[in-house]
Amino acid sequence: MSNNVQSSDLHSGYSMPDEKSLCKVLDDFGIATLGSCRELEPGFLQIEFPSAEDAEEFLTPLLVGMSDQDIQGANDLLYARMMGGSGDGRPWKYDAFPMDFRDLLDPEEIDRRPIFPYAVALKVSLSFPVEDYNRILELIAGCPRTSRYGLK
Repeated sequence: MSNNVQSSDLHSGYSMPDEKSLCKVLDDFGIATLGSCRELEPGFLQIEFPSAEDAEEFLTPLLVGMSDQDIQGANDLLYARMMGGSGDGRPWKYDAFPMDFRDLLDPEEIDRRPIFPYAVALKVSLSFPVEDYNRILELIAGCPRTSRYGLK
């Protein structure tokens, strides 16, 4: 599987990923995202999920992939960063923002807006160090998808 990596970030020493590749992989797995995986601050990539459940759908296969592999040291450090600790690098960052689902409607469908129920969900923004990108792709791609969370 190609990681579609571009070397556009020469300052950090890491190659920046093609913005569409991770979100495409997540879309292939049925995990919804808003926008694309992009660098918002130097050295960190961000993904936005339309709900906390969608963010969980992303994180859970990572845990499954880490537990299925016998790379304890590397996986332990990635796990620590993913859970907000420093591990051997920078911790992942999580933010939540309220979102009205009706705002996602196509503007041409605006006349149908009143028939949709009022609902607010928390969209989740997740930022992770760019150096974790390739490992995330490996874990997601290697996880079986036979149930909601990719568990057997």
